[in-house]
Amino acid sequence: MSFAALVSCAVLAALAPPAHAQTAVPDPTSAVLDRVNGYRARHSAPALVADPQLARGAQTWADRGVLEHSASGDGETLYKQMSPDPLRCDERVLRQAVDTWYREINDYDFQAHSHSARTGNFTQLVWRSTERIGVGIAATSEANGWHGCMVVARFDPPGNHVGRFEENVLPPNS
Repeated sequence: MSFAALVSCAVLAALAPPAHAQTAVPDPTSAVLDRVNGYRARHSAPALVADPQLARGAQTWADRGVLEHSASGDGETLYKQMSPDPLRCDERVLRQAVDTWYREINDYDFQAHSHSARTGNFTQLVWRSTERIGVGIAATSEANGWHGCMVVARFDPPGNHVGRFEENVLPPNS
């Protein structure tokens, strides 16, 4: 290999992104708003609007990369995808997060109308009296060498209030 080719390879290697998860979504809230509102429409819940303040808080929490709820006081749903290989944290991951939250419908009892740890993401997603949403996504590098994509959605007013499920978590339209 010639000296010029070696220099070119070195320059390209220096400019290449590091081998860890990459975040490629400039506006995560806008990227999922139609999908979220589509699920909400199935449950006769009004469409949410994007809230930049909620999005900033969600992004800050996602940047931490820890799968734990904050004490923000907002409604909050979390999702984390992990891989031993580098990930691309993009719209596909955001869609997977929303779809995963919605799939909790399979464990929700529409007759009992009660809170469950297995359905809290679903119920927050379709909570009828919620009006605003903000979403953050972040690439994470784990101590064990794995790579992750952390997704956080914040909702206001928050849902999942005991005694208010029947009026806020409606069965899907037929």
